[in-house]
Amino acid sequence: MTDLSYTLNDPIFGYGLSRGSDSEEFFDDSGRLMVVGGASTQLNTRDKPELLRPTTDIDFIRSKPTTRTQKKIWAGNLAKKIDGERYTVMGGLSRYGAEVRFTNSHPDFILHLDCYSPNFFNIHNRRIEGEFERAEMVEIDKKPVRYHSPMDVIINKIRRVRCLERAKLVTLSPNQKHFLNLVSDAQFDDIDTSDLEGNLETVLKVRSQTVEDLGRYGYQQIIQEVENYKITKDLCDITSILGYVRRAKVTISPQEFRSALDLALIDVQ
Repeated sequence: MTDLSYTLNDPIFGYGLSRGSDSEEFFDDSGRLMVVGGASTQLNTRDKPELLRPTTDIDFIRSKPTTRTQKKIWAGNLAKKIDGERYTVMGGLSRYGAEVRFTNSHPDFILHLDCYSPNFFNIHNRRIEGEFERAEMVEIDKKPVRYHSPMDVIINKIRRVRCLERAKLVTLSPNQKHFLNLVSDAQFDDIDTSDLEGNLETVLKVRSQTVEDLGRYGYQQIIQEVENYKITKDLCDITSILGYVRRAKVTISPQEFRSALDLALIDVQ
């Protein structure tokens, strides 16, 4: 663990991935779980452990809609399974789903179950099905862990940036706009991924701001700083994934990419 949180280099991170992925048994349907967000970026780029972007949580999504009762059962049963095994945890509902929080780590380490509303799921069902079909798999602590493919990490990062833009919460710089346009058009060969270390340092510098630092800002400026940080880390993650794609010689079909991106942005355009 760094002062800025956790990576795959930390035992708690692998433990959380394996225990969270092994929690499908707590649901009364055939829904599958998948790791998304920053943790999926780390899993894809684990060949460069020195360049992993730290995070405080692991996000999971399900292949099916999840009821309030299912969320509570998942959080309660997973917390019961983990608590006292190696860590002290507590489980419960969260703003976007459910969570299991490791309370004897500093800062708290959290397993999130991000749940889609029935309406969102109906709109994005084809996209979600495609993401699960393309998912990568790895074994951690003798447990299979499913996570977003490189293509789907990129697409979901683009979706979040576009959502923030549409809500007028951020204004991209000309360089950021150019970068995002190249990625969105699948012009991956035209993107420079040589300064991955510098990109990560920029993210960590912004992340290291303290509450005291933010306290000097007004309310609107604090919101702006937080949303700009999201943009900075999302663009960093995209660059990291493209770096991995080149190192591992992974082929991403431009046509498949654009089609999948269109599905992801169906309610954003």
